[in-house]
Amino acid sequence: MAEYGICINLSRCIGCYACVVACQEWHQIPAQENARIKIVEQWEGEYPNVSRIFLPQPTNECDFCAERIEEGREPICVASCPTEAMIFGDPDEPESEIKISIERLNANPLEPEYEIKENVYYSTL
Repeated sequence: MAEYGICINLSRCIGCYACVVACQEWHQIPAQENARIKIVEQWEGEYPNVSRIFLPQPTNECDFCAERIEEGREPICVASCPTEAMIFGDPDEPESEIKISIERLNANPLEPEYEIKENVYYSTL
């Protein structure tokens, strides 16, 4: 069975929270509870040259929407992203879009202290 993953291009994420809202709706999670993905905002630089990065983080509770995968669809967070910042697939399959994106973008997992789901790769290119 494939080991699926998500490649997230941080330079394309605009922090719109569409992935979070879609996750809550799909999994029927009340608005006041945490979804299976969260957005962490990070700031870089010093005033006046400050920039903000939005970091979508699938949690360990995320199963990449297993029921959607069984139907041949991608996870709801990927499908709902208006900027196509997320790519889903099998990173071990040589010709897959995610494998090509990981290599092209030089994407890597976050450090273990972030406590996010495995097989999530990030790039700032």
